[in-house]
Amino acid sequence: MRIRVTLLLFTFFFLVPVAQAGRFIDTVSHPHEQYIEQIAELGIVQGYGHGIYRPDIAINRAEFLKILMLAVYGTESYNVYNDRCFADFTGESQWFWSHACTAKQRGIIGGYPDGTFHGAQTVNLAEALKMAERAWNVPTPPDVYAPEYWYVPYFEVAAERGLFEYFPQDGSYKLTRSDMAYLIVALGEELQDVSSMLPASSSSSQDASQAQQATPVCGNGILEFGEQCDDGNLENGDGCSKICVIVEETVQHGALRIEQRPVSVTTVSPGEKDVTLLAFDAIAGRQDVIMTNLVFRAKAGTLSAATNFRVYADSDGDGIADALAGTASPGSSTVSFSSIAIAVPEGAAVRVELVADFQAGISSGSFGVEFALDNARFVQGIGMADGRDLTGIELDGADCAETSICWIGVYTFPSAPLFQIVGRGNLYVTAASQPVGSRQLLAGKTTDDLLRITFRANGEDVRVKTVKLHAEETVFSQLLLYAAGGTFPIATAWTTNCSPVVSGQFCASTSFVVPRDQEVTYIVRGVVKSEEQGGTSGASAAVRMEADPAIQAVQAEGVNSQEDLTFNDGDTIEEGEVFLGRSVPGADQDIIGPTHTVVFAKILSIQNANSDPDQSSVPTGTRSFGKFRFTAAQNDNMPDGRNEVEFQRIVFTVNATNVQFLAGSFKLLNALDPTKTHECAASAYTGSISVTCDNLASSQIGTVIQSGGSIDLELRGFIVTPQMNPGTSILQASLQSLSDPTAIGTIEWSDGITTIGWVDIGQLSVNSTTYVK
Repeated sequence: MRIRVTLLLFTFFFLVPVAQAGRFIDTVSHPHEQYIEQIAELGIVQGYGHGIYRPDIAINRAEFLKILMLAVYGTESYNVYNDRCFADFTGESQWFWSHACTAKQRGIIGGYPDGTFHGAQTVNLAEALKMAERAWNVPTPPDVYAPEYWYVPYFEVAAERGLFEYFPQDGSYKLTRSDMAYLIVALGEELQDVSSMLPASSSSSQDASQAQQATPVCGNGILEFGEQCDDGNLENGDGCSKICVIVEETVQHGALRIEQRPVSVTTVSPGEKDVTLLAFDAIAGRQDVIMTNLVFRAKAGTLSAATNFRVYADSDGDGIADALAGTASPGSSTVSFSSIAIAVPEGAAVRVELVADFQAGISSGSFGVEFALDNARFVQGIGMADGRDLTGIELDGADCAETSICWIGVYTFPSAPLFQIVGRGNLYVTAASQPVGSRQLLAGKTTDDLLRITFRANGEDVRVKTVKLHAEETVFSQLLLYAAGGTFPIATAWTTNCSPVVSGQFCASTSFVVPRDQEVTYIVRGVVKSEEQGGTSGASAAVRMEADPAIQAVQAEGVNSQEDLTFNDGDTIEEGEVFLGRSVPGADQDIIGPTHTVVFAKILSIQNANSDPDQSSVPTGTRSFGKFRFTAAQNDNMPDGRNEVEFQRIVFTVNATNVQFLAGSFKLLNALDPTKTHECAASAYTGSISVTCDNLASSQIGTVIQSGGSIDLELRGFIVTPQMNPGTSILQASLQSLSDPTAIGTIEWSDGITTIGWVDIGQLSVNSTTYVK
């Protein structure tokens, strides 16, 4: 009679005394045991088989969302009209897609800005609380003010329900499988019972009732009601007697179970390193076991496509295969690890992974590895207690052919997708979604942002080697490239860097890497020529990247393939190309920034200079009610009068609700000499008033700001009636329609050469003190 290892292992797990305390042997006495048992009883989780749950390994977004959807909606979580609702849901359908798309359909999740889901990414506490509270429609407190972090409302609910008695108040905290169970139960919402969906072997009250009424059959390999064990035979001396009663042995022969697991990455590029080709969990029974040999073969492609084969194993029980167990070079048909010693403790699951590096320069195609099934001993091990070899391999439940007893059971993953080797990656270069506005460029200085560019790579990491920009040579001496948020430029573009030198073309040698399937943004700024260097006041300038194949505005190479990306050929197929001005394949388009204006002086800021606090009482009589401080930027242009800000006109907006001024009483003055005033014209004397102070260049009050200096200008008027009628009176002076080159007229000024009708201060308006009565 041939004994199957599945039965041996099944018997073993029922021999462990602590296993009787719960359904999982590795959660006994765990702090979250009761929460894990509760969701397992409802069929929401099932573990890894053989009483293994692995409570302390990380849980990813896909696993968490599936479990959450089952907990909240039960079988309804499978009801979805489209299971390819995210951009990364391509290829063969995956087990979690229906749950994710149901969640998206119900407004629980939205995915990332690029339309992807990233199911393999470990879920953090902020994401988990948001998904759970939205799935159960848990009301979140209204926010009077926008929270500092988007997850604050969900944390407030969690705090009210006591979850932070365990969890840290850290949105980036990575969840484990036990954390998931605690969160789902501790939120206190109703949980669905999906235990009826489990296979017939799963326990339920109805199954237990039927089992009690049935007569157990000893020796059939099925543990039935009334039996202590059933190892599939009627022999004594093997730990389970012929009447299915446990009889302890001093040492029982070791057993080993191998369960293959899917790998997360299936698209690779030539030259890619540290790729997990195959993963499995090893589970020992009856005694601790050491795995001594593993043999693999090619499932698709040839083993020569990869090099530096290594086996890693989990050495500390955290579920991560991070300890090097052995290295090997591939033979003609197999790769063998014959000198390994991977310890598999009794009753524990040890993750083991086969890792390799892909050769650079290999052709596109499919690749895969599997156990060398044609080798009768592709897995070998010995018992650590008795030193006996584990012989006989049962494959996917079939009888073993080598011996009468199978001590090793291997369960493969036949549907595991093959690796697709992509010859070269692609690079998409577009204008960043956050726009750049028109600016005033101070001669002799480095500008603010002139253009923002987003790079996105697919297929492999891509290294950008050259960036070519077009701009006015008469305006800029050089252009600078910054990483978003960076303080120092990563590259400088000069006209002399270009070969051949082309008028208006600035070239930079770069070496930054765009990670595969990620977006990175870079910022272009410029150094403006000073007046002494030949700069011209009033000149216009714009930075652009031209979609000309002869120019090749961006040159790049695949990091792994080590091949240059070609310039876009204009069709709709990705062929290892650089695409300019578009996010999908197609004809390239120019990337053009806004038009900017060169100035020799510049108003840097405008601030309220009124010492009266807001809500002060509306004054009466002659009063300076609007006070503003104007500051000029420091500049290094020629000291011949051209480096000053010279005001020509200022238009104030006055809100005089229920307040009346004396006709002809509006005047402008410099705070340094209040005795000198300049008359201003008013559109009205109550209500909304536009006060225009014109011809300031010829005024005696002092309306010129030296380089790096400031002046305080005050708007004065005679208030006849602070409260014309019963009710609230309001008085406030402001400057409106600022920082917009299309809305000129509020402030007109000159740098000594050019008259400019707008200011560039980064604010749309500036208000002086609000008076009320």
